[in-house]
Amino acid sequence: MLSYVAEGSAVQLALSTSLALAYALLAGSTRAVTGFTWCVLTSAIAPTLWVPASLVAAVLPHAYVREVRGRARGTPTSARLSLLPLLFAPAYVVRPSSLVAALAYSASLLAVVASAYLKLSRSNVRVARREFSAYLGEVVAVPVDVEVVEETYFTVLVDGSEVLRGVLVAGSTQILVKLKPEVAGVRRYSLQLVLVDRWGLSRVSYGPYALVVRVVPRSSVVIRRAREVLSAYTSRTAPAVYVGKLSRVGGGAAGGGPGGAGGAAGLGLGRLGGSLGIAEPSVAAARFRLRWEVATRVVEALASSRAFRGDYAGVREYTPGDHPRSIHWKKSVSLGELVVKVYESGAGEAGGSPTLVVADWDASNPVELDQLIQVTYSALVVGRGRRYLYLVLPSGRVYYVAGDAPEVLKALDLVLLSEGVEARFNYESSTRVGLREVVRELGRVGGKLALVDTYYRALAKAIADDVEERGIPKGSTYVLVHPKAYSLKYTYLAIELEARGYRGTIFKPLEPEEVVAKLREATTRAS
Repeated sequence: MLSYVAEGSAVQLALSTSLALAYALLAGSTRAVTGFTWCVLTSAIAPTLWVPASLVAAVLPHAYVREVRGRARGTPTSARLSLLPLLFAPAYVVRPSSLVAALAYSASLLAVVASAYLKLSRSNVRVARREFSAYLGEVVAVPVDVEVVEETYFTVLVDGSEVLRGVLVAGSTQILVKLKPEVAGVRRYSLQLVLVDRWGLSRVSYGPYALVVRVVPRSSVVIRRAREVLSAYTSRTAPAVYVGKLSRVGGGAAGGGPGGAGGAAGLGLGRLGGSLGIAEPSVAAARFRLRWEVATRVVEALASSRAFRGDYAGVREYTPGDHPRSIHWKKSVSLGELVVKVYESGAGEAGGSPTLVVADWDASNPVELDQLIQVTYSALVVGRGRRYLYLVLPSGRVYYVAGDAPEVLKALDLVLLSEGVEARFNYESSTRVGLREVVRELGRVGGKLALVDTYYRALAKAIADDVEERGIPKGSTYVLVHPKAYSLKYTYLAIELEARGYRGTIFKPLEPEEVVAKLREATTRAS
């Protein structure tokens, strides 16, 4: 040691030792670094001991892999260990004999890494199925079969992003990689599997595997198949179809509700007075009512359909807007003026409780819109009895349809054909819980929050008033279909409807095949 200092290498020795200790703290591998430091210093101070020092250095990588088991994440262990000899470069210059221990260590490390790589390369990865079909918003589980010879860490990358990681035991294992496409059409994914040995010395990448998922909205399947059933349906009645909007008739300019002239937000009224920017007296005195007009385009389409003409009941005078096909030309010639055919409407489907469905399709994203359409179709085919549908489109238009289930669905289908229905937003909305308690609390507080309570109560009252004015029987079952973001608003409507004698119900949405099956039953009974 004294001769080593006499040669002026004390600074290099201190520097190397300091770097080794610093690396030991950062890498968390004190035992291996301490051992390697001993080997290098022994070879440098006592050159005659280079043989045992080299043997110890050669054993260090094998001992280290046992110490670092379970640390396979982060920077590869092989990269960290290979940098260790470089920290002692000054010692190699001063005492070339210390380089022998470093070479023995590096050769042993290379052998350990090669052994780990060979074991990983014997792994077998198989993605048997690469093409899938799924409904919009549905989770697709991709099975990946993996066979390894010993305990191995794995990471799954989809389109370059990590989606799953874990540990595989020796033998065969199946990994399920879950994909959730949220855009309709053909979606392509790139899947890659990275395997790392349990010491983090080596890694092998498998793939990328090309996956194809054909995404179909549930609503499109329901609409298409329901349309096929209804095309052959013959009804004796014609549904009553109206289109309108919710207007404020008190507390401000007539017909000028929050959200634009005439309260164009419709039943949904998701825009709460410009985020409560309206004056308090205006809200406190707010009264709303639904204003309806005949939905000309839909009524014309129904009138021109042979399947939806009821029993012939005579003629009436022609009025602008009547479809030319409804004109009774023979009678018009004999009477000397244009008249149109009139068909009587029946009382609808008998034998069941009436159902009121309030459906707000002002969805927060395309996936939610798809779900709302599917739930609406499900609600209209479940059970028997006359159906009353209040439909709010994302555009703010409100449709009212009354009739038996096939008739209402036929009118709904014509609305979909005549209106461009798509989500106005594209963000996720959360589910709210305990909303009835929130309603009670809002009724107790004052200030701005009291305006929310007043406003929503006025909306709920307007809708409930219209329900009663249209003669929808008390005791009818009601179903509310709405976006999650509007849960509070429709809780007010549920409370108002229940206070007036209507009964709420909760049911499980039907799959497209179940909707079509129940629609076939309804058309068979009605025909």
